[in-house]
Amino acid sequence: MYLLADQRASTRAQGKPVGSANGAFRREPVSTSVGGMPTLDDLTTGFDNLANAATTDKAVLESLVETNKVLTATVAEQASTIDRLTKENAQLRRQGGRASGGSEKKLCPNCNKVVVHKPDDCFELEKNAAKRPNGWRSSL
Repeated sequence: MYLLADQRASTRAQGKPVGSANGAFRREPVSTSVGGMPTLDDLTTGFDNLANAATTDKAVLESLVETNKVLTATVAEQASTIDRLTKENAQLRRQGGRASGGSEKKLCPNCNKVVVHKPDDCFELEKNAAKRPNGWRSSL
């Protein structure tokens, strides 16, 4: 019976050693005394391996529970962030794409267009000639 429990623990570990619980799985056949019965040492070792397998399973389960708690908290935090960003995005769409506290469209005295740039940053001004994009033409 302990060999079966140890074999299951070994299988769960995908063939990787799981401490001394694997000892029973890789041991030589049980030595027997007179009458074909296992010795006391063989039984003690087997029961020790069974206890180790149970302890290993418990430790793995506790680790999985802790990891699950962390993942659940992370998912909740991400859901909250997504909700907040979705609301901010909807607000920005209602504002016509302007960020909170951003510039509003106004009539520029230099180019005579309703724009968001500051009058001092207008491409019509000669001091901003280096900032003009390729192919830019004056609207005046």
